[in-house]
Amino acid sequence: MHNYLKAKLGIETSDISKEKITEILENKGVDKDAILKFIDVLKSSDFARYTPFTATEMKEEFERAKEVIVQLDKQL
Repeated sequence: MHNYLKAKLGIETSDISKEKITEILENKGVDKDAILKFIDVLKSSDFARYTPFTATEMKEEFERAKEVIVQLDKQL
């Protein structure tokens, strides 16, 4: 997710915070629902890095991430 943001929005890793991401996406005209979904997936993926996830849970999270990225791509 971080690499997607860096590539798509041209932001540095040091600038990646949920508040900054929200601000940038709002300024680019992305709708609130897509922003909230993206932030939720970002939080979940960060959480998953430090807790055990089953293969099924990882697959579900991956699918959610793909859907959110497709939504953002359509709006950016």
